[in-house]
Amino acid sequence: MKKVLLLTQPPITTYPEIANILSLLWDRKERIIPWWSDHFIQIIVRPDNPYTNGDYYDHADLDSYFSIMYGMPGLGWMRNNCESMLCQKFSDYAEFSINNGYGLQACLDRYYISFAREYKKKHNIHATFIYGYDSDKQEMYIADFWNGGGYEHITISYDELNAAMNNDGIVNMFKSYDAEYEINLKLMKRYFEDYYYGRDSFGLYAASNKDYNRTAIFGLKYYDYILDFWIGKNTPQRNLDYRLFHLLYDHKVLMDIRLNYLESLGIFEKEMIQKLIADNNEIIKLALNLRNTAIKYNFNHSEKVLNTITEMLIELKNRDYAFTEDMLELLKDI
Repeated sequence: MKKVLLLTQPPITTYPEIANILSLLWDRKERIIPWWSDHFIQIIVRPDNPYTNGDYYDHADLDSYFSIMYGMPGLGWMRNNCESMLCQKFSDYAEFSINNGYGLQACLDRYYISFAREYKKKHNIHATFIYGYDSDKQEMYIADFWNGGGYEHITISYDELNAAMNNDGIVNMFKSYDAEYEINLKLMKRYFEDYYYGRDSFGLYAASNKDYNRTAIFGLKYYDYILDFWIGKNTPQRNLDYRLFHLLYDHKVLMDIRLNYLESLGIFEKEMIQKLIADNNEIIKLALNLRNTAIKYNFNHSEKVLNTITEMLIELKNRDYAFTEDMLELLKDI
């Protein structure tokens, strides 16, 4: 028997958890774009977080590993773990879940996955999406960011899957369903204000007991963090975290989706929207060039390339400030 859930290429790929959910839901994007349009505007930096410094506000996890995006309309979400799964082998549980329309985000140890560069070299437990199976071939369909590349879909054997799921890690289960959501323009405006002024009006991290959440940086101050910490304190042979730059690129790609949706509503001045779209397209090009230049720097650690990155960051920062001011002008009467 073979069953594979429908996946589409996600528009946001900074982190696998976002890509996994969007790949499952993006085939019905017309229903979920309204929610994504009034979310995923704010950016958070947690300088002391040992895993991810920069992130989307809506995705960054709390100590309970819950994020805002789990509550989005159209996403069915459940959590389980190895102790509570009633099965002899994890592949049995995966088959059962997929048969009921759920994709699984499981904590797999890449030491046991032959496709991974960590295979039989070192243990690295990573959230991996499981979305299909072929019981005749004893293969599972999985997706993740592999070997420093993009979001890829591969198959692994049942034996590899069962060996890799040898820990007490969390298993998130996701299912798409039809849901209606009306865009909340007041919420969108507040997020843009927070992004511009570098503040957190919603106090999402106020209850956290982690220092890296209490010392968070928000919004456009993201640029200053990269310039001060990653560029200003850069030392020879120190790689840049290219995810910080890819997040900026993803953020602007989503902005294009948002702007085109706002234009389709027909409630804003057409010329203003079209100017914002045109300005954002130029920002997308600059953000992509910046991301690629950061990757290039990690190969040669050239001071000249680092200076170029600094110049591009400052230009992107200035353009982003001007763009956000125009967005707030667009939303001023909301």
